[in-house]
Amino acid sequence: MKNNRLDAMLRRDTSVQLGLTADMALYAPLEDDIAPLRTKHQANLTAALGLADEVFEADGDDSSAVKKGTRGLLKDLAGRVARAMIAHAASQANTDEDLEERVRPALVALANADGNTFAQAAEKIRDEATPLAKQLEKREVTAADFVEFNRLVTKFNKRLSTGRLADAKGKTARATMSALLRANSKLILEIRKQLAPYKGTARAKTLLNFDAYAKLVVFNNGSGGASGGAADTPTP
Repeated sequence: MKNNRLDAMLRRDTSVQLGLTADMALYAPLEDDIAPLRTKHQANLTAALGLADEVFEADGDDSSAVKKGTRGLLKDLAGRVARAMIAHAASQANTDEDLEERVRPALVALANADGNTFAQAAEKIRDEATPLAKQLEKREVTAADFVEFNRLVTKFNKRLSTGRLADAKGKTARATMSALLRANSKLILEIRKQLAPYKGTARAKTLLNFDAYAKLVVFNNGSGGASGGAADTPTP
């Protein structure tokens, strides 16, 4: 369930509580029937609001975007260092016959690896290059490059861990929050069932008011506008 829909359901449920409180005098004869539904609805809403920050903050966490940017910088630098090592491996100065065999798979992995494998490939290249710092200088791998290499690896790994934690926490909170709001959708239908007999009577205003404040309106639904949620909105 996307955030805009969760937000719409929170707004709807808040509106329902405010409306039911304001209209108590209009449906006073049904108070005994509506009160337990209203109370349960409020309890679910309170619990859902308590999870809202966790859900929306997890989805708004910038670790994914920052990780992507860091990955691009790390890929470029690690790739350049790896190619310098491969060139060194083919030179007369090299005494390590297996160097290219160890480095090339890590270079290949930089292109399509997932987060964990990418980090391992970058660290492999860094670790292989560190003892060869002096030899790599003539291939334009400087001391500053090694400092930046270490910084990017640390930053990428930190964001990787942060992203996993945020995703896990957000996923659990989202599931709970979604369940609470879906339960409230059912309670809204139950409340309307109690108010339905007022249609066409002197108390018809109660039903009209309820249908207005219980309507689900989802903003920014991908088409630039708003949409009503038919499954969650009471029908006449």
